[in-house]
Amino acid sequence: MTESPRPEVHSLYWANVDPRLLAAQRAVFEHLGIPLQQHLRDRMPHGVWMDEILAQEPEGIVVFCDIDAVPLRAGPFDRLVARARAGRIAGLAQSCNHLGNPRHIYAAPMFLALDRGIWRRLGSPSMAADSEHDAGQRLCIAAEARGVPVETVLPSSCLITIWPLADKRLYGIGTFYGENDFFHLYQSRKRRFLQAFLQVCEDVCADRPPDMARYLLTVRPKSRLPKPLRKYFVIS
Repeated sequence: MTESPRPEVHSLYWANVDPRLLAAQRAVFEHLGIPLQQHLRDRMPHGVWMDEILAQEPEGIVVFCDIDAVPLRAGPFDRLVARARAGRIAGLAQSCNHLGNPRHIYAAPMFLALDRGIWRRLGSPSMAADSEHDAGQRLCIAAEARGVPVETVLPSSCLITIWPLADKRLYGIGTFYGENDFFHLYQSRKRRFLQAFLQVCEDVCADRPPDMARYLLTVRPKSRLPKPLRKYFVIS
């Protein structure tokens, strides 16, 4: 039996994105053998762009990924796609802490897999954000109302904790999901955060395990570490 080919991953970026971030993301996907298309649609809202991508074909698996997010291994990506092929909405877990219901955990488009046919059967809910929902959240609400399973990969650790994921977990800058299966940077415009993303991508492409101490030092320099920890870290 021939396995289905991996679907192409779609990632939106604006003209102000650092070229190093684009190159690092491309390198990871190429290394893992996952097809990627980075779409330059300057100033286009994320949700409007996703609606456009979903409407291009009547059926088939669609995978969205933020420009500052990468899979760390191919296996977890394949499992996410397999869930979508089985009729589920599958993605990384997020809650919207600044809008609507912050206790609602949904599969967010920072890494999201779904079937276009399911989206159409749900009434083609817009992926655009509004005054109550973040981008992609209405899709999950529609799925939950119609009994379509929504499966999320929870965060396991992060370099700088900022937000609660309802009452389940915490996440923030440099968040790892699953068993170090996926990585999402957040706030990539800050130089030291971008540097951590580049380091993560370098390690993936070199088949090295995540170097948490190195990333932590990058986003939180020695002078910012708690004093009792400083003697254990050396900045190269």
